[in-house]
Amino acid sequence: MNDFSSLFNLMPIGAYRTSPEGQQLRANPALVKLNGYESEADLLDGVKDIAREWYVDPNRRDEFKTLMATKGRVRNFVSEIFGYKSRKRIWIRENSHVVRNVAGEIVFYEGTVEDISEQHETEVSLQKERLLMRELIHSIPDAVWMVDASGRYQMSNAAYLARFAKPLDSVVGKTVFDLFPEDVARRFRAADEEIMASGVGYRQMQTVVNPLSGKDEVFEVIKIPMRASDGTGTGIIGLARDVNARELAYAALLEAKASAESAANAKADFLANMSHEIRTPLNAVVGMSELLMGTRLSPAQREFAETIRASSQSLMMLVNDILDFSKVEAGSMSLEREPLSVAKSIELAFDFVSTAAS
Repeated sequence: MNDFSSLFNLMPIGAYRTSPEGQQLRANPALVKLNGYESEADLLDGVKDIAREWYVDPNRRDEFKTLMATKGRVRNFVSEIFGYKSRKRIWIRENSHVVRNVAGEIVFYEGTVEDISEQHETEVSLQKERLLMRELIHSIPDAVWMVDASGRYQMSNAAYLARFAKPLDSVVGKTVFDLFPEDVARRFRAADEEIMASGVGYRQMQTVVNPLSGKDEVFEVIKIPMRASDGTGTGIIGLARDVNARELAYAALLEAKASAESAANAKADFLANMSHEIRTPLNAVVGMSELLMGTRLSPAQREFAETIRASSQSLMMLVNDILDFSKVEAGSMSLEREPLSVAKSIELAFDFVSTAAS
């Protein structure tokens, strides 16, 4: 240690020498500062039991000693500790080795301590985000998956596994050729390679055989390319949405629309035929009433004949209105301007009902 005293004192991270029994023997300035002391002498005087005073979990000291005894060193040994004096909880990474005497007995440990609290906090935060993202992806009812540039699955959610009746360990690390018939796999892989080459995703409808039912099912498939910072394609993220219910509903809607249009056409044809059938004898009534009015009639008879003629003409107008209704539904209705006598219309209306009223 004397030969490297300058290096020991100038190291930016903590350095130490301890006994296997847990006594602090040396501490460089960085380690002294880390533990809240002013000098090495104060730290050595204040620390009596490393296991009990330093590690938040005292069992970590036993794990440390076991590794040292069996391997002679530890690498990246991460623990939560208390600052000896400050009692502030921080996360550290230790790298240490044993020093033995000529008899091969362990006389002390030498190593370094690095404060990784910020790094650990970042890693914990990232781990939480990853877990949250994983839960979110697994809660999505649509099938979601991710493959790397070579086409090997890196992830698939619960809906994907359930849809294709695959356990997780039979998907991750596999390719589409391990999971689908060769013709389907070739089609999927060719699409993925094209997306990675172009950098442009797609959305399209695809038909896939359900391995559980053996029936064709329709999916709306969305694929998005993943790219490295240099633009190189690194894989594909895909989502498949089951649209069978939507397709069935759409087919039912088209069928209902066709049925409604057929019923409307049948109604229009019926009204047109009925109107023509009524018009034929009605024309005879109108014509005969006009001929009757051309003969010698008494005033009462002429009034009766006039009422017959007016009523038959009104009925004819009603038949024409029925035909117009058919034209409205067919979209071929046209309007005409005609002079109208309100008084005459009222008089005719009274004539129609006068007989029934009397």
